[in-house]
Amino acid sequence: MARQNGDGMKCTKVAAMLRRRIEQKLFPAGVIPREEDLARMLGVSRYTLNRALTQLAEEGLIRRIKRKGSFVVGAMEAMSLARQVMVFARASGHFFGPQYEALMQALAERSLFPVCSRLTALDDKTRSMALEHARIMLRSPIRGIIMDGANYYTAPLLDEFPSMRAVFINFYDAGGTPPGAAVFADYETGTYMAARHLLQMGHHHLIWLGYRPHTYAGFSTAHRANHPVALFERGFTRAVAETPSSRGECVHHRMWAGDYEPGLRQWVAALPRPVAIVCAMDHYAVRVILQARELGLRVPEDLALVSLYNTPWAEESPVPLTSVSFNEMEIAREAVCCMDEEKPSSRMVLVKPHLVIRESCGALHMAAAGRDSRGSS
Repeated sequence: MARQNGDGMKCTKVAAMLRRRIEQKLFPAGVIPREEDLARMLGVSRYTLNRALTQLAEEGLIRRIKRKGSFVVGAMEAMSLARQVMVFARASGHFFGPQYEALMQALAERSLFPVCSRLTALDDKTRSMALEHARIMLRSPIRGIIMDGANYYTAPLLDEFPSMRAVFINFYDAGGTPPGAAVFADYETGTYMAARHLLQMGHHHLIWLGYRPHTYAGFSTAHRANHPVALFERGFTRAVAETPSSRGECVHHRMWAGDYEPGLRQWVAALPRPVAIVCAMDHYAVRVILQARELGLRVPEDLALVSLYNTPWAEESPVPLTSVSFNEMEIAREAVCCMDEEKPSSRMVLVKPHLVIRESCGALHMAAAGRDSRGSS
C-alpha cells in the first residue's frame, strides 16, 4: 500500500511538471518527446511517466496516438502562427547565400518556421506587394521578424509595429539604435585584423580596395556611421594608425560596373612594389590577381592580398586567398536565440570574425622560406 501511495505521489508530481511545461509552451510544435527519452530526462520510470501522461490525456491537455506519440491538444493550430518567423534576408550571393542557409538551419533547430521575403533588388510593384505581404504577417500573432538591416532606412516597417519582436542581422544602416535585438558581423574588426596581419608580415604600404554604393553619397552622417563601407574603412585606418612606419590609402573601384578590366589593369600596373592590398570582397582580390599575372607581377612577392568574407572565391583563386570569415553560422544561431527568448530582447551582439590564412598574403611563403633556411644551415 505504501509503495502504491509513493508511486501515486510521484505520478502526480510528474504530471504537474509536464502540465507547467505545456502551459509555458516548452514543447516545440506541441510534440511530446518519446516516452523513453522523456523518462530519462525526468529521471523517472516508464511506468510512472505513462501514468502521468494518461492523467494529462484524461484532463484533455494532450492527445496520445498509438505508434505516433503524444501531442499537446491545439498546439499544431497555435504553432501555425506562434512559431512562425518572418524573415527578410537576401537568399543568394557568395556570403548571403550561406548566411541565409545558416539562418534556415538555426530556425529549424529550435522548431521555428520561416516565412521568407525580401525587399532588395525588386521593381517598385513587386516591392510594394512584398511590403503589403509583410504588413499582413506582422498584424498576425507570429513569433517575430528577423531582418537583414541593409536598406532598412528605405522601408522602416517596424515603425508601424513597435511591439513586434525583431532581430536585425549583419548591419543596420538607418542610423541610431535598431528597434529590437541585433546580431551584427563585426566588420570593423574584420578589416582591422586583415590590415594588422599584413603589417605584422612586414608590409608597410597598404591599400584598402573597397566600394561605395551609388546611394552612399546621399546618406546622412548617422546612416554612414553604421554602414559596412564606413566600418571597413574605420578598421583599416585604425590598424595603419597604430603602426607609425606604415602608410595606407583608400581606393574605391566599381568592379561590378560595365567594362572595368582596362581601368583595373591600368591601376594594378601603376601600383608601387611591393605593396599589400586589403580587398572588400574575395572576388575583387581574384580579379586583381588575374590582372597582376597578365602584367607579370608575382603574388605575394610583388603584391600581397587579404580579402573579406572567405567565400569559395578565396579557396579557388589562382593564388589561394587569405580571407576574413564573418562566421555566418554563429550570426544565425545568435539571431534565432534572441528570437526565441521568453521576452523580446533589445541586446546587441557583435560576432567576432576570424582570419583564414592562405598563400596570398605571404605568410605561408615566408614561413616556408624560413624553414628552408633553417634546413640548409
